[in-house]
Amino acid sequence: MGNIFRSASIFLKIAFACAALGLLLFVIGFATTSWTIVRPRSYQDTDYGLWEYKHCNGRSCSTYTYKGLNDYHRAIQAMECLALIGFSLGLLTLLLYMCMDSFRRRDFMQAATAFIFAGLVFACIGFGLFGTKDNRENHHPGDIGWSMGIAIAGSVLYGVSGFCLVLQLVR
Repeated sequence: MGNIFRSASIFLKIAFACAALGLLLFVIGFATTSWTIVRPRSYQDTDYGLWEYKHCNGRSCSTYTYKGLNDYHRAIQAMECLALIGFSLGLLTLLLYMCMDSFRRRDFMQAATAFIFAGLVFACIGFGLFGTKDNRENHHPGDIGWSMGIAIAGSVLYGVSGFCLVLQLVR
């Protein structure tokens, strides 16, 4: 396997490294509860995530799962799930392309690029929906939190990975 990475082009190495780190960051942001942070008082705060929210008062913190979500929030969850699927399939396809001779064909490179850009489109739609905090359907007013920032950073790394794959394809 070390020989395969040595023989890969610089674009493939950068694409793989960015995709692997991007998937790690996206999963961390996807799973944590600080997409929106609300701090009405200095001793009390509520953090909203995609799947659950956390409320802290001065003494303790409790995490709760959402009950009775509206369609707006379910659409955000669906977009981010589709993004995670696209990112995972893109990394898997790229790994197969780089590590196995039977998969070292142009159509696998094109499939990896398509999966990565499809995931990027779904992630951007989800970020845009979640970021419209002034919409009446989104009941989570507050500031954008670090979880969403980490998920966006992972998506940016996937954008770099996709760009490197396009450069590899046209080369």
